[in-house]
Amino acid sequence: MIVQADEMKQEKFDRKARAGFKPHKLFDYLIDNCGFKNDADIAARLKTTAPAVSRTRQKVFKVGPTMILAVYDATDLSIEQIRELL
Repeated sequence: MIVQADEMKQEKFDRKARAGFKPHKLFDYLIDNCGFKNDADIAARLKTTAPAVSRTRQKVFKVGPTMILAVYDATDLSIEQIRELL
């Protein structure tokens, strides 16, 4: 019988939880509809780093409450609209 460490079980859960998570849709919407130029501009306006935006786009990082509030502050989008884009 194969026994898995708790970390491995958590990793599988995280991968499943991220399957429906599409942060690229949010970032593409910001570029197409909110006047952002590219990921570097998104990072500057959200007061984060370009690598953080890149890692979020690639699903390495989650879009957490801080990022959602930063998007809310930088745009006219409501929290509900931002969550729908994810």
